[in-house]
Amino acid sequence: VSQADSEISGLEGLKLTFTDGALKGGDTFQVSTFAPLLQQASDARVSIGSSDGEGSPIVIRSATNTIEDAIAGVTLNLKGLTTNETGPITLETGVDTSAIREKIDAFIEAYNGAMSYINDLNEYDTESKTAGVLMGDVTLLAIESRIRNMIARPVAGLDQSMNALSAIGIRTGSDGQLSIKDSSKLTQALEEDYASVVKLFTDAGTSTQEGISFVSSSSSIAAGATFAVDITQAATHGYLQGQNITDASITITTANNKLRLRVDGVVSDDLVLSARTYTSGEDLANELQTRVNADPKIGGRGISVEWVDLGDEGYLKMSSATYGSTSKVEMITSVSNNAMSPLGLATAVSHAGDNVAGTINGEKATGKGQYLTGNDNNKTTSGLKLLVTLTSNQLTEGSDGDITVTRGVAAVFKDLLDTITDSEDGVIARKSSALQNQIDDYEERIADFDERLATRRTALEKEYANLETVLSQLQSQSSYLESMLSQASSNLSSILGGD
Repeated sequence: VSQADSEISGLEGLKLTFTDGALKGGDTFQVSTFAPLLQQASDARVSIGSSDGEGSPIVIRSATNTIEDAIAGVTLNLKGLTTNETGPITLETGVDTSAIREKIDAFIEAYNGAMSYINDLNEYDTESKTAGVLMGDVTLLAIESRIRNMIARPVAGLDQSMNALSAIGIRTGSDGQLSIKDSSKLTQALEEDYASVVKLFTDAGTSTQEGISFVSSSSSIAAGATFAVDITQAATHGYLQGQNITDASITITTANNKLRLRVDGVVSDDLVLSARTYTSGEDLANELQTRVNADPKIGGRGISVEWVDLGDEGYLKMSSATYGSTSKVEMITSVSNNAMSPLGLATAVSHAGDNVAGTINGEKATGKGQYLTGNDNNKTTSGLKLLVTLTSNQLTEGSDGDITVTRGVAAVFKDLLDTITDSEDGVIARKSSALQNQIDDYEERIADFDERLATRRTALEKEYANLETVLSQLQSQSSYLESMLSQASSNLSSILGGD
């Protein structure tokens, strides 16, 4: 450097300014610096879901700003923080029609394969003059008829414009094989009415109440049937409620700055609060929320921390994001230097959440969290599963909504195949059992015939032995008579000759 230089730039972020003294060429300097920790490093966090108070969002944590497993088929690249000014970001995703088309092609291929196999079993080859092993079998013909009728039958409960495979260009040819006759109709349906195409193939349900939605059904649910849903208890979150404290000035030191929680059975690490004076309950709740979110064990579980203001005092409330009887937030008391007393959590009360409760079609249903399922022994709703997001203040007397269930082609086809192939009570199992019974009967009859033949053979062999004995005796007597007659003849000749 020259003597005229008064400012020297070094490493990125380091600049030295000289205000006095003389510099000589070749002078060197050693500078010691320190970088203060502005903020502890933490995982990226993104909240997905409701932000209007009607439900709890799902909080996803990631060691990087790229999140690939939050939404199926979607990669999120986080570029910055959302603020009160910018508000939440709404994502709109399109439909991967090529993937759906592949699944439809796979269904058609599976159906055609099943029908070809049935035809092979029932076919007669005129050239080789050989018949399939089940040619003319009544059971095989009944199976084939049921499958063909199932494919051709409209889906009950769907709009007439989209209740059959022909509506999306799929038809059965003269050979009994399914094929996409009009590809443009299928493409148009996928692009313009994707939901209806899904309903055409799968189990689905339409609800008159936004807070009651279809999840799944069983084969016993009648297609096209409408069920009244009466919710008597809405699902709730489990929460921990602290005792009332004044929030004008709460001082946390290193001697009382730790907490540990058990959320839905998962125990956190020590939550270490910043040692300082908190001037409001909201400030305290924000600090605790930050520590909860940063915890590697419970940080991704969507726990919410709030200050319930009662005027001159208030209390801390921590709620689980889950619903139902397993939803709980509990305080772990065996923590040294804990902050339970100043925060009003020493005698905090843990309240488990409530499961949803109600009936479907007047029949008993079992609630688990927000899910309501028809009991197994129900006559009309066994296995019908619903998601109920209604809150307590949204419930009404009597029916809270109606669900109409539709059973798509692929779902009905699966149920039909289950009834055919069930290893215990399926059509094939019953046919096999009947054939085995016939085989067992034939084997018993053969064994009976063998036993009777063996008895008859023994009797005949005994008679033959007796006959041999009699013949031997007759031969002996015959020889004796011959000898006597010969002797008599000799004697007679001798007498006559002597005269």
